Amino acid sequence: MAKNFSTTVPAKISIIVKLVEARKIKKLKRKLHSLKNTFGNIGSNKAIFCQHLEDESAEKISYVHSNLPILNKYYSETKLALDSYLEHRLLQARTLSK
Repeated sequence: MAKNFSTTVPAKISIIVKLVEARKIKKLKRKLHSLKNTFGNIGSNKAIFCQHLEDESAEKISYVHSNLPILNKYYSETKLALDSYLEHRLLQARTLSK
């Protein structure tokens, strides 16, 4: 199953970003459940989840982070996993840009 992560996760994150932008809540809810199914328990797979988010651009990461209340409305575990990781990435980006 680990082999499956590298192909599915970046694509799913990109789809979630597009759905957040379009405010397509029903589709977003389905994609988040699909993401949950991909990872099983997000908490136990958080390191793998974060590792595959590394491929996402800072702009997308920032956009998702600013729209986490929408994500949280449907899937709080995803929000928690994203939130801590994105805070770390945003701090890294700020540090590198100084």
